[in-house]
Amino acid sequence: MKAPYRNNSRPAERYQHRSMFVGTLLMIIGGRSNQVGESMPLDIYDTDSSDWYKLPNIDRFRHICFMIEHNVYIHGGFDQ
Repeated sequence: MKAPYRNNSRPAERYQHRSMFVGTLLMIIGGRSNQVGESMPLDIYDTDSSDWYKLPNIDRFRHICFMIEHNVYIHGGFDQ
C-alpha cells in the first residue's frame, strides 16, 4: 500500500538503503539508484502531515543506521 502524500516531492526509487522511524518521521537514508554515481538525498516522510522533505545527500549504501538517545548514527557501508 502506498503512503499518502500531499506534495510532489516523493523520494527517488532506490535500493541498498536504510529506513527507520524517529517518532512519527520515516527517514530513508542513502542507497543507490540505477544511475551510476548518483547521490541519494535523505528523504523524510512526516506521517502526521503526509509531507515529504529532502535534506542533503548521504553518500552511503549497504550501511547500517541506529539511534541512541536523540542522535542517528550511520556506520559502515560504501560511498559512491
